[in-house]
Amino acid sequence: MPSELTREQLRQMKLVNLGDVYVERDALDIARKINEYDPNLRIQYLESEARIGEPPFRLVENCKDGVDRIVFTFWELDNRVLDRIYKADTHKQNILTNLDTANIVASLNEQARYKEKIEETQDIVAHIVASPKSKYKVGNTTYYDDRPAEVKDTD
Repeated sequence: MPSELTREQLRQMKLVNLGDVYVERDALDIARKINEYDPNLRIQYLESEARIGEPPFRLVENCKDGVDRIVFTFWELDNRVLDRIYKADTHKQNILTNLDTANIVASLNEQARYKEKIEETQDIVAHIVASPKSKYKVGNTTYYDDRPAEVKDTD
């Protein structure tokens, strides 16, 4: 980007000039939130180090022994990074409880879908039985009624 951008142009493009680099305000805000959450966490942009097919960002932790360890890598610096950090923090939440809750919700959703499918099938069967026709079509499916025709007694 040219260095002649005015403050107004930077504001409209939601960019911040950090010397040689222009950064989106959203990305800068996420980096700030990560730093507030844990000052030992840093975001690294791997412009020159990244290989084809590898994410350009990584989150590293500056450990007590002075070594930077990779926490995870990611493709986009957005709120999903914060969510991932929050969900992985075992000191501030119980992961097992969260997993159990997610499993219960998934099970309830599956039961609801199954119940809905059963009700839909019962409705189709009721309409087929009530119809005098031998062929019944619902969407792309055709149902055939193979019951013998009723014979009325004339006695």
